[in-house]
Amino acid sequence: MRFWGEVEARLLPEVRAALARVEFRALTIRLGACRGVRQRAGRTGWRWAVPVGQVDQVGRAGRVGAPRTLWAGLAEGAADVSLLAGRVSAALAPLGFADAREGARGFFPHVTLGRVRGAAAGDDWGLVDRELGAEIFASARVDSFVLWRSVLGREGPKYSVLEAYPAEG
Repeated sequence: MRFWGEVEARLLPEVRAALARVEFRALTIRLGACRGVRQRAGRTGWRWAVPVGQVDQVGRAGRVGAPRTLWAGLAEGAADVSLLAGRVSAALAPLGFADAREGARGFFPHVTLGRVRGAAAGDDWGLVDRELGAEIFASARVDSFVLWRSVLGREGPKYSVLEAYPAEG
């Protein structure tokens, strides 16, 4: 839900404690078209991001450019995820964490499906879009959120769980 970049090790105990105070109930999410949100190809950070249903706007690799990140919005649970994201941000704000994705754009609940490395000039991203757009995704129950550690390396990032925070009840 949030990415803050490098965090000083001395702040980690305070971050963990702040996140432990975040209240939330288990929620249900389902990938798919976002209701009430205009989907469009966009750029998140330094990678092209393309929502399911919009890959054709970016086109085939070599013509306009391949997406670097494929993601899907939430057809179910977007409001609950946004509420949780807001609570996480509020909990960490006193520690000096500002969310770069807030502001004019606001938080956009989504799930990253994958990153594209080394796309070829003939890759058909429209086909990827049509296949994903035709998929009926099952609902999933979210009963915890996680504080992750990400370490960048030559072969991509390596992720490890630092702490899991269970839902109430």
